[in-house]
Amino acid sequence: MSNDDVTNAPAPRSPDPVAEQSTSLGATDHISRARDANRNAAMDVGDAQGPLLQRLKGMQSIWILGVLVLITAFFAIKAPSQFMTGDNMINIGQNLAIWAVLAVGMTFIIITSGIDLSIASVLVFSSVVSALTMEKMGGSGWSTAAVGTAVALVAGLLWGMLNGIVVAKAKVPPLIVTLGTMSIALGFAQIITGGLDIRSVPTELQDAVGYGRIAGIPVIVIIALIVVVLGGILLHRT
Repeated sequence: MSNDDVTNAPAPRSPDPVAEQSTSLGATDHISRARDANRNAAMDVGDAQGPLLQRLKGMQSIWILGVLVLITAFFAIKAPSQFMTGDNMINIGQNLAIWAVLAVGMTFIIITSGIDLSIASVLVFSSVVSALTMEKMGGSGWSTAAVGTAVALVAGLLWGMLNGIVVAKAKVPPLIVTLGTMSIALGFAQIITGGLDIRSVPTELQDAVGYGRIAGIPVIVIIALIVVVLGGILLHRT
């Protein structure tokens, strides 16, 4: 090769710093994203395979269930022959059924950062108005029971609407509103009855709901369970 060929040969090009930087940044970004994906996948696997106890600790309701189990165990140990019996379990279920239905409605109020102190008084008022209505209608028959049930539902609905309107429109705190309606509803119930019990409930209603059983389970407990399930579905889907 002559000296002229060596002289005329093209000189090697120097690397483009911009291109090298772009390539380096692209590779770094790809590696970073791959690392993040692997980390997220590892975290998902860890969460899925984590100890059951750790996951249960994060549930607030598990503590309530734990307290219930402790109370049940205490009475089962202290009075096994009286507490852990079928009749006693049925009595407990019947006593809790009404409060379970009320608790479903209260759950929606508490979830929306509200409170209702009048719920028990409204229950009393609705029961009184319903019983008086059935008494005026003769106190027997399924038609009388149906009308009395409808009256109780309407009475409770009206008190609920009153509470809601005052809270929403007048901007009065629900604690104050329901504290007032609690006293008013109970006072009206006392005035209407004169402080006396009203027992004119149709025997058909008492036998079917009060004392009736399906497969050994009180009807009132079954009704409460249905309300709880429907309330849970509504709460989950809304």
